[in-house]
Order: sequence, then structure tokens, then C-alpha cells
Amino acid sequence: MPRIAQYTKKDGTEVRAHDRWAPGARTQLASLIVVGMVVVGAGNGQVKIEKVGSGESGADRPRVSAPAAGAHR
Repeated sequence: MPRIAQYTKKDGTEVRAHDRWAPGARTQLASLIVVGMVVVGAGNGQVKIEKVGSGESGADRPRVSAPAAGAHR
């Protein structure tokens, strides 16, 4: 992104120093932001929030599906 220095036009108009974006850069940035918002929105659709300690004790604990120790012989 080139930096344009302050200058005066032929008609006497003062132009402040500014940055100039490359052609198409604003469109690409806008597209990137939209894609990012879609990804974040789609990723948060399946979030389930539960209170800690809700339900019966032990009911929320995962069950162990591995064989007992020594059972592989």
C-alpha cells in the first residue's frame, strides 16, 4: 500500500498525505471479511451450553468402552 505524500494541485487545492490501496484490494478485503463471518457463524451453530453441576451426579460422565485390565489375554 503506497504512501502518497502531501501535494498541491495546479488549481491550488491542498491534498493531505494518504495511503492508496491497490486496485481491487477493498473488494478482496470485503470478500475475506464476509467469508470469515460465514465460517464463524456456521461454526457456532451447534454449540450447546449447559450449567455446571446440572443433572444427576455421574449421569453426564462418559462411559468407558475399553476392556478391563488383563482381559486381553
